[in-house]
Amino acid sequence: MLLIIAGVFQFYQTFSLQKASNQIVKKMRNDIFSHTHTVPINYFVDQPAGRIVARVTNDTEAIRDLYERVLSIIITSAIYMLGIFVALFILDAKLAAFCLLVIPLILGWMKVYKYFGSKYNKVIRATVSEINGNINEAIQGMPIIQAFRREKKTNDDFEVLNKRHFTYQRKLIKLSALTSYNLVTFFRNMTFVVFIWYFGSQSLEPSGIISIGMLYAFVDYLTRLFEPVTDIVNQLPLLEQARVAGGECLS
Repeated sequence: MLLIIAGVFQFYQTFSLQKASNQIVKKMRNDIFSHTHTVPINYFVDQPAGRIVARVTNDTEAIRDLYERVLSIIITSAIYMLGIFVALFILDAKLAAFCLLVIPLILGWMKVYKYFGSKYNKVIRATVSEINGNINEAIQGMPIIQAFRREKKTNDDFEVLNKRHFTYQRKLIKLSALTSYNLVTFFRNMTFVVFIWYFGSQSLEPSGIISIGMLYAFVDYLTRLFEPVTDIVNQLPLLEQARVAGGECLS
């Protein structure tokens, strides 16, 4: 019975998030398209058509993940972490207070990721817009390109954009790889080192005998603590992409 109820709530949550995200994306596209009718004509002279199309379609689509996945996972993980910290404080306040250091470490890394991820994502999204514009102009002007034998120059221009996109995508992948696994693993290992040292020093005292149940409870809670941490950290790439995409839509 509980499984059925959980399944119904999960379906309602997924359906509601997707419905809300679709409505938001629909509203944003309408607003952006309407805004294109009010900008000065010089804007269209300086901006390729492909870049404008990318802002209406690609950038708004990237925001969909923010509402469908990122926010729900981050909020759920934060609530889960809060419950674990409450249990840790009940077991041992000193060790639980030390585990609170995980929160500023995560926030600090989020700022670092925001700095580099924002810079890389802005270049990537700008390059994608230029690629779309380049392809659009090349297709429309193909008779002229072939007539004046500009195929090689067109290919070279496209290759420059494609190489720039590849370079910054690789940088972003390296940053995400460092974040998703290595960082969380480092935090978890350091926490377990302190845990072993803390309980090991207590066991040397005559009154510091620790029950197997207490040890098991702490190991279990610490293991569970880093599950939502991993979930939050894994959402940083999507969160940053949506943030940059939102900035592009509003610019």
